[in-house]
Amino acid sequence: MAGQVKGAAKVATRLEELLTGVDGGVKGSEAEKRILDYYVDRNFYGAAFDDVDSSPNAFTEHDLLKLSLLSVPVTGSITRDLLGGFFDTELEQFSGKTLNGLLSEVPVGVAFEEVLGKDFKTILDKGSPADTLWKAIRKVSQERNWGMGQTRTAKILAAKRPQLIPIYDSVVAKEFGRTSSRDHWTDMRELFKENPKLVTKLKEVSKAAGKDISAIRALDVILWMELPAVNREEDI
Repeated sequence: MAGQVKGAAKVATRLEELLTGVDGGVKGSEAEKRILDYYVDRNFYGAAFDDVDSSPNAFTEHDLLKLSLLSVPVTGSITRDLLGGFFDTELEQFSGKTLNGLLSEVPVGVAFEEVLGKDFKTILDKGSPADTLWKAIRKVSQERNWGMGQTRTAKILAAKRPQLIPIYDSVVAKEFGRTSSRDHWTDMRELFKENPKLVTKLKEVSKAAGKDISAIRALDVILWMELPAVNREEDI
């Protein structure tokens, strides 16, 4: 727990710096500049990630398009299985449920910051529907050579539940001092629960994108833009 708090506290301090403008609000802040740069001025490929519609309770080819916008190489094996109906195949190791069935158990239209209390256990904690879906995708990926590691799995789940599932990548890992995604949702919960004003500021600064993006998506973009441009890959 101490490591989690330390990581969240570090990120909170940095975000507070980035989200504070000359008058104490987000206007004119470095975070606002990064959101504008990402979504408007330079219009990165990933800016269109939030525009692609997809069925909320079924994985479709649109989700592969969304992954490509975050520079995720889509393998032929997962494309073939998606088009061939495998996502509706019963998985014995997951009580006979299908990947689409597991997805349908994850609430739609719920924001991460809305489940920081007791709902976290039933929606995002270990053994929850989202956690089970994560494990199922990773398991099936290993069996069928989909190439879905922890970052790609985080991104496809974020594509399906953009308000609820935060993206995890190497930049996020570095900021939180993590080497794996295992406790990322818990880290994010700690960050949001202990710093409610940050959540308010993230929602406010997200308006600079000119479209409806979630607080966790705004956080992803702001942290990713922390990288020097020369080292930055189009992957968030």
